[in-house]
Amino acid sequence: MQPTYIRGSKIRFELQFFDINKNLIVPAAPVIHINYVITKYTRSTVNIALTLSNNFYVTDWDSGVSYPGEIYWSAESGSTDINKISYDGIFSLSANPANPVPVVVP
Repeated sequence: MQPTYIRGSKIRFELQFFDINKNLIVPAAPVIHINYVITKYTRSTVNIALTLSNNFYVTDWDSGVSYPGEIYWSAESGSTDINKISYDGIFSLSANPANPVPVVVP
């Protein structure tokens, strides 16, 4: 079962990267790609650099830019890594007429 968040929440991503031998690695430029709904029939993707904090790579995403629906994400260790490590995920945003309309970011 995938998690569900209320639209407008700040959603925290906390990730660690491991090599094939399950050793913790410290990539130079990890990034997360978040694909979300901007209109009933249109999606957009934002790319956010992850910041190292206490052995975790973290970022917060403001879900107020999205309409309700499924949100897809993919984090990768970085484009310069010889053996790129990536993680994929999905979650849902829910909303009802009482939730504010998404904030449109140009």
